[in-house]
Amino acid sequence: MDNLDKRYFEQMVEELKANGVPAVWLGGNRHCGNYPELVAGMPGIYMGDLDDRLSMFYPAAWKYHYGVHAAKQNVRMTQQ
Repeated sequence: MDNLDKRYFEQMVEELKANGVPAVWLGGNRHCGNYPELVAGMPGIYMGDLDDRLSMFYPAAWKYHYGVHAAKQNVRMTQQ
């Protein structure tokens, strides 16, 4: 990971911690294999968006490197 990637990643983590909501992934559709099933039940951080297509869930187990497109019905909020 070069310095630019590392800086971007650190900014993303700060934004997630500031604006995200702790949640658990329940599952749902995605266009690449069985990825949703692999993360089902994982805690992480949900970043909602007014346009549901842009909402994302970032599994804590993967340290927020990868996200899953997450409609509200795909996640259970664990804190408000």
